[in-house]
Amino acid sequence: MALASTSFSGRPASERASLMALPPPPDAEGELLGQVMTGKISRNEHRTAMAVLAQSDARTHPLRVPAE
Repeated sequence: MALASTSFSGRPASERASLMALPPPPDAEGELLGQVMTGKISRNEHRTAMAVLAQSDARTHPLRVPAE
């Protein structure tokens, strides 16, 4: 993270302000929700896609149980 903050703080104030005004990038869950809300996918397709995302996330970032 230090690298990102260093490059950000090294920019002119006007450029930093314009970068801060940008909306956050869409995440997969938000994108899927938008598709359900607009009728592009069904609730069942949304549920299936969310399950796939959860499985992928579990493989990428497994939860660790602390030792007792």
